[in-house]
This record gives sequence, C-alpha cells and structure tokens, in this order.
Amino acid sequence: KGADGDEYASQQRDPAAVPDGGQPCERNADAEQDHGCGGSDSDHFVGIGHSRYSTTNPGPRSTPGARMSARSWDNLASVLVAAAICPHPPGIVPELAAGAAGELDELRQACTTALDAVAAAAPEVLVVVGSSDQTRTVPPGSTGDFGAYGNPIRIALGSGDGGEDGLALPLLVAAWLLDRYGWDGPVRGELVAHDARVEECVALGTLLAESADRVGMLVMGDGAACRTAHAPRPFDPRGEEFDRLVLATLDSGDPAGLVALDADLARDVTAGGRASWQVLAGAAGEAILDAEILYHRAPYGVGYFVAVWERHG
Repeated sequence: KGADGDEYASQQRDPAAVPDGGQPCERNADAEQDHGCGGSDSDHFVGIGHSRYSTTNPGPRSTPGARMSARSWDNLASVLVAAAICPHPPGIVPELAAGAAGELDELRQACTTALDAVAAAAPEVLVVVGSSDQTRTVPPGSTGDFGAYGNPIRIALGSGDGGEDGLALPLLVAAWLLDRYGWDGPVRGELVAHDARVEECVALGTLLAESADRVGMLVMGDGAACRTAHAPRPFDPRGEEFDRLVLATLDSGDPAGLVALDADLARDVTAGGRASWQVLAGAAGEAILDAEILYHRAPYGVGYFVAVWERHG
C-alpha cells in the first residue's frame, strides 16, 4: 500500500514494458497506482465521437446490488448542476511525463473543457470525488505532492485552515487540474472506499447533491487497467468490454447505468473509477441530463474518460 493506504498502490509498471517512444515516470516503489507515465496513444475506442444528449432517465431501477435512490427532483432545492468526469494518471502533469508529456495534451485540454462547463453552471461549491482505501471527507486546503512520481510538485485542494497533508492520488491530480485551470470557488474533497457497496456510493452521492443549493462535481476515476499487454495489470479482454459499457453510460447521461456497473467485474479489471462514478449516479438522481464525451482512449492500457454531465435547462 502507498502512503495513503491505497489498495492499488502495489501495482507497479515494468519499465521494460513501456511502449516504444514512451518513458516511464521515475517514482518510489511505494507510489500509488501509475496509470499513464509513458507510451504510445494508440488504443482507443472507434465509432463514438463527440456527442451530446438530453436524456430523461427512467426513475429507480432495481439492480443486483442496490436500488437507485428515489427522489423527487423537482422538489429538491439542492441539486447537482454539473459534473466533470476525469481520469487521474500522474502523467497528466507534464513535469512527470518527461519526453512523453505531449502524448496527453488532448487529455489535458479535454479536462479544461469539462471544467469550463462546470464553471459555467455557477456552482456554489465544487465537490471533488475520488476513491481510496476508506470513505471520508477531505478538508479544504489539504495538500500533497508528486514526489513519489519523480517531482515534488506540491499542490493544495482548495483553500482553508483545517487542511491535512497527503492527498490521495485522485484528489492530488484533481488539485493540479483545478490549479492549472485557475478555479477560485469553494472546493472540498470526498473519498469513497474502493470496495464500497453500490448502495453506499449512491447514498453518499445523494448527500453530496443536497449539501448546497447548487453543487458542482469533479469526479475522478480510471477505467480498466488491463487493456493491453503494456497495462499496469495483466491483459484481460473483459477490460475493454467493461470500458465500452462505461463509455456508453457516460455518453447517454444515464445514472442508473452507472449504478448497474458490476463491482466484482470492476475489481477484476482494476477499474478504479467504479465507486466514484456510482457516487455521481447518486448525486444525479433522476435528473434530465445533457451528456457529452470529450475524450475516450486507453493510451497506456488504462481506460481514460473525460465527460460532462449538466442538468438540462
């Protein structure tokens, strides 16, 4: 496990397995999961481009693990107004990617575009959601650095006097994205346990959406980490199948589809975003959503998605 107890910390990449033209990050053996520090941007989905949908979701749906929380959206004063969905590879930080920094330029731009959409929705607070070893709130002003990945760049998540040190990787990358963007509104972090049950994730999302009159979210999560022979985990063909389902669900703005994701399969293919995406599902509830996919590739054998969900109207 890494410094924050992340259960995926033991997944280390073999530098010899980095595709031609890429460079592995220099980092400590105790670092958290490395999803994207070098390699060629060659593995991606074909046939689903940028698109936008206005989707009326059908209400609560029974799933093997949980039932979607039933809420009367129109009667809620507190709602999720917009959410950006982004991955968290350390290599998104150019200083950590060495000569491979340019390979993720499109990903960085997509994340900026997603944050543009959330900012345009004028949320009162931005809640950053990521997964780690346990579910807990991370106070504003909490800090961390990328020293484990070869450069001790230090960053803070929002501002506040009660912050703590040692941000988990998803929140660390989120803090970097927000700092790069110049986000100046209130920010707080929420971690959800990797192995949280779907009903726990949905319940947390419901609470987050009701925490202010206008809530924005930045939801951090990677897809399957077994997409190619050069991935952090051994190749598993189910990884691409899982990621295609995630892509279709994000593309259609379907919270119930996220709730229905198979937690056991997500664990098997090391899809670290499963719990975070199900928190998003709980926050979205039965909203009518506009959904847009901005990026969907697996450049290092790990599925990366950037998407925007906005409350319609």
